[in-house]
Amino acid sequence: MDKLLPLLSVETAKEVLRGTPIDFSLFTDEQARRCIVVMLHCILNGPVGVNKVTTFPIIGAGSIKSILGLNCSNNQWKASCRPIAAHIKSANEWQPVVVMSQQWDIRKDLWPLWDRKIMAA
Repeated sequence: MDKLLPLLSVETAKEVLRGTPIDFSLFTDEQARRCIVVMLHCILNGPVGVNKVTTFPIIGAGSIKSILGLNCSNNQWKASCRPIAAHIKSANEWQPVVVMSQQWDIRKDLWPLWDRKIMAA
């Protein structure tokens, strides 16, 4: 224990909570297409755990991990969806979609932007 306690860091804990975004650079075109559909589903309709089997529009049933062939955590998924949600929310051409979304209806924001549990860097 004496060796571990000095290594404890609030900054490391914040990184763990934030999650590291997924590296999509190695995705095939088909994986990327499926990924954006699943991301849009979560951003507009609400979060789905990466292991939860759900029916995704256009794609069908499966978990995020199985559909995308990913081994990722919920926090990694959230960290990866955040910049896409921010882009959608700020782009004028997306406003009709944003205001029609379930998340806007419920939270007046898109997921994961409303999820304030993430600590600022």
